[in-house]
Parts: sequence; structure tokens; C-alpha cells
Amino acid sequence: MGLGRFIPQGARDALAKFIEIHPTENGSSDVQMAVDSSNVFGNPSSGYRSPTTNAPLVDLRDARPTQRKEAVKNSRFLRAKLGIVKALFENTSRYTLGRGLTPSSSCEDREWAKKADDVFDLVTSSKKFDIREDLTFTAMQKVILPDVMCDGDCGAAPVRDGEGRPRLQLFPSDAIGDHYGSGPSYFDRDGAKWNDGILRTREGTPVAYRILKDPRWRFQFPKERPYFDYPSAYFYHIGRADRINANRPLPWLHHGDQSAVNILDLNALEMAAAKLNSYFAACIKTVGGQVPEGWEDILSREDEDVATQDANGNSDTQTIERTYANLFGGAAIPVLDTNEELQFFNNARPSQTFAGFIDYLIGDIAVGFGIPKEFVWSLSGLAGPQARLVLQQADWFFADIADMLIADFCQPVWEGVIQDAMTRGILDPPAADTNWRAVQWQGPGSLTIDKGRDGKLHLDMIKSGLGRRSSWHEMTGKNGDAELRKSVEEIRKIMDMCDEMGVPHHYFFGKDLTPANGSPATPEEVANALEDRQQMIEEE
Repeated sequence: MGLGRFIPQGARDALAKFIEIHPTENGSSDVQMAVDSSNVFGNPSSGYRSPTTNAPLVDLRDARPTQRKEAVKNSRFLRAKLGIVKALFENTSRYTLGRGLTPSSSCEDREWAKKADDVFDLVTSSKKFDIREDLTFTAMQKVILPDVMCDGDCGAAPVRDGEGRPRLQLFPSDAIGDHYGSGPSYFDRDGAKWNDGILRTREGTPVAYRILKDPRWRFQFPKERPYFDYPSAYFYHIGRADRINANRPLPWLHHGDQSAVNILDLNALEMAAAKLNSYFAACIKTVGGQVPEGWEDILSREDEDVATQDANGNSDTQTIERTYANLFGGAAIPVLDTNEELQFFNNARPSQTFAGFIDYLIGDIAVGFGIPKEFVWSLSGLAGPQARLVLQQADWFFADIADMLIADFCQPVWEGVIQDAMTRGILDPPAADTNWRAVQWQGPGSLTIDKGRDGKLHLDMIKSGLGRRSSWHEMTGKNGDAELRKSVEEIRKIMDMCDEMGVPHHYFFGKDLTPANGSPATPEEVANALEDRQQMIEEE
């Protein structure tokens, strides 16, 4: 049903420049508000202007593909031009990943689990795991996560090289998209529909992903297919869903891009004002604009063409002489007449208002991004409880991001590599009734400003039976089970060396660690005795 039946002719003419009617696939009309020239992103001082990308805030639909791409364009521009945005992406990735999320199989078949960890490390620790031979598995994480924050999403596909070995191919966000005018692929089915590079069923289940050979439009030769279609089972779509039933997520900076570009604008204007004040250091007040007495030898004169207009409106150009004193080449003592005055300018920049507004804009960017403003800008001035709260909130944020990356990328890669190894006979299957997919992913340690305080609290919890020794290692960014095994192996190694050289154990561990019956102590007994000794020292 057309729009004209509901709007009178006069009002329709007034709205003609604001409303466009776009036909949809079923033949009905879809009304879309056109972009007003006054509603733009940025201004000339920042060096960037584009249509605003606030469509999801003014209607109940997803951002259209063109609007999402414009948001990505804005985010990439700010990442390249504004240091606070670049630091926000890179520091978030650094605190979330540390040296990279590393897996440790939790399969009940411990012998198989150790072999699986070795196989995964052997395959993914080389740059050849990347089809471009640029990145290892952990390096991929450090490239993927900032790109997901900047662009909203990205993709990866498990592939094989010419010798049949497993590899991984990464795709940026702009490589995933529709190609209009191309015929349907063999993935199309009843009820399924392509939307911004993703083929979904009526229920929303992804069926396939379309990867463009060249994201920029170019001429296609007849029968040349400009894209590849990947089944969803063989494609990892990495991104954080921002609402229910969303198709493609927006860049994480989308909520703060206006504040970010305002910082660029204010910086440009403040820099221009500071340079202007620095260039004109002083002003000479005279009568009638005459040259002051004693300035003739140090004055500089330049001719400047100035546009003028006569009474009839005709344009003309007039050449006038600009006179100024250039004192920067050396010291000078001017001689002024009694009616002349040398007045210096006071460059009071940046103003307190400017600094306060910049602080507000950075806070708006950080909160919209999902992280406390104090963590991004400065922790100085905060009391201990406030600083701990800020770090705890930031730690929750980083944990959420790690969960997203594990679910969308790390876990699928682990399962693909291990399943491929078992299929090719490199790795035997685990014992029956064991879950070979169970994996523990270890990231960096928790953020804290009281490591000693946290360590004592954790030791007290272990003594009271409310904690595990291994969990302390996990809090510090290490694998708990592996660290415990290392501790026991180290004690066993020391005991074997003492036995080999005929040195009694108590010379190294102390008499209180030697069993009363004189029999050799086991590493487990020594570890327990060391813990009891530490407890006695603390109680004293």
C-alpha cells in the first residue's frame, strides 16, 4: 500500500526531500528516512565526514548492510586517527589474551589428553597453520580480537594445503557479504534467505556464509563466480551478538563514535587556536596605523590580494600591504612613541573547560564500549576500595570477551585439529565413555593491585578446605594441574639426586619432613609437610 494514500498532497510535497520509497522483494513499499545533510559524522576540522550510522537507534530493525558498513568505516577511521581508540582495542586484547589463550585437555583419559595437547601444539604453534603462513594460533587470536572490536565480526575457515595438512584461513568483516545480481547457490532452500552475507533458515539458523573474492565491486566476466559459499559447519563466524536475533553485530565503538570524532574536532580546533596565539605574540597600538618610531629596520611587509565588492555587487580584487614585526630571529628593543603601546597576548590554553569536556568524552567512549572509564583513562586518585572495584569490573569485561572468543574460535579450532588427527590416524581415539572435547582454556591472570593480600586469602581458603592449590596458579595465568605436576616432579627430582649422592633428605628438606619411622618420604608427603611447615610459620 503506497504512502500517498495517507499523506495529503501539500504535506507530501513538503516531505519529498526527506522520504524515499524503496520497493521490497514482495512488491510492497518500504519507507526509509533519507540522510539529512546536516546530520553527518564529523566536521571538516577532523578531516572526516560521513552519514551518521544511528539507524538502529531510531527504528526497530537491524542496521542495514550499508549502515553497518558505514559504521565499520567510521570505526576504522577512528582506530587509525585517534590514539585513545587504538589503545582501547589493543589494551583490551592484551588484558584478555595475555600471551594467548592456551588449551589443556580435560579428558578423563589422562594419557590420551597429554598426547592430544602435544598434537595440537605441534600443528598450531607454527606459522604454517595460517594458510598465508603469517600467524601462529596464538598470534591469530591477537589479530582477530582487535579486528572484531573494530569491525564487529570476522570469519575463519578450516582448509587444507596441497599436502592435505590442516590449515586455517582468516577473512575480514568486509569479505563477508552479499553479491547482488548473482544467481542462487546450491545452498538456497525453501524459506532460507541471504542477509548481509549469511544464509539463514526461517528460524534463523545459519546455513552458509558468502565470502566475496573482492569486496570492492568490479566487472565480472561471464560465468565467473565472484564469491565462495562456505557451509556453516565449516566456517567460524566470530563476533559478539548485541541483541536477540541480530544478524551481523555492529562495531563495538558504535555507541561512542560521535564522542570520538568530537575529540578529533576539539583537538584540531584547540591546536589551531594555540598556533594562532603563538604566531601573534604581541600587538602594537598606534594612532592612524602609522609605523611606530624605531621599528623601521625590523618590519616585514607582504602584499596580499583581498576580494572586495563595490556598491553594485561587482566582485573585484584589491592588493593591500600587511605589515608585521618578526622578532624571532634575535633579541630586539623597540622604541615606542608616547602614544604607542606594545601589548602581549596571554596564551591560556588548553582551558579547564576543554580538559573537562575531553574527560567526559573519553568516559562516554569507555562506558559505551563496556569498560570503566577510570581503567581506560587513569586510576590515580582513587581510594583502594574504588580501585579494586574498577579492576574487578574490568576483569569481568575481559572474561566475557575471552568466553566469546573461546566459543566462536578457539574451541572449534581445537575440535577441528584433534578430530582431523584422529581421522588421519595420527592420534588414537580416547577410552570409551570419555569426553574428548572437554578442554580448559587458560588466559592471563586476574587483575589485582594486592597480589600479596590475595595470595594470603587464597592460602587461608586452602587451609580451611574451601580452595584448591591449582586455582592459585590459574589466577596468576598458569595451568593449575600442570604447575602442581611440576612441583611434585621437582621434589621427586631433588629426592632422587639426594639418594644418588648419599645425602639424607633432611639436609635439604629439614628434619620435620622426614618420617618418624625413617622410611623414605614420598613426594606427596613432602609437599604436605611443606604446607604444614608454612602454616606453622604464619601462625607464629
